[in-house]
Amino acid sequence: MLNFSGVTLLSFDCYGTLIDWESGILSAIHPLLSRWRIDTPDKELLELYGRFERQAQEKTPFVNYRTVLRAVAGNYYRHFDINPKDDPSGEQFLPLYDIKESDILKTEIQVGRRVVPATFRED
Repeated sequence: MLNFSGVTLLSFDCYGTLIDWESGILSAIHPLLSRWRIDTPDKELLELYGRFERQAQEKTPFVNYRTVLRAVAGNYYRHFDINPKDDPSGEQFLPLYDIKESDILKTEIQVGRRVVPATFRED
């Protein structure tokens, strides 16, 4: 068993290690592009996502992520010259997750003498 007596801080890197965000992004974008018969390599789609996300966050610092996703979706529509009003998914194809209290496991992690609240998705 590991000895954690010398540990003063514990950090988790969720994005890219615990959360497979690339698959989630692609699974949201692929149906849109297939409806419009647009064939674009996944690598390019992810690069576009990164660029659009960065632009949205730079334009409005400290904005919530739901607003960022809306801006990213709008940029995809413009990039591929799709009118969102003509798309069956409406103006939003990227999922805007509402994390409800029932979906979250809350716990406390004891770090030295301090107790830190931690929140984890159950799935």
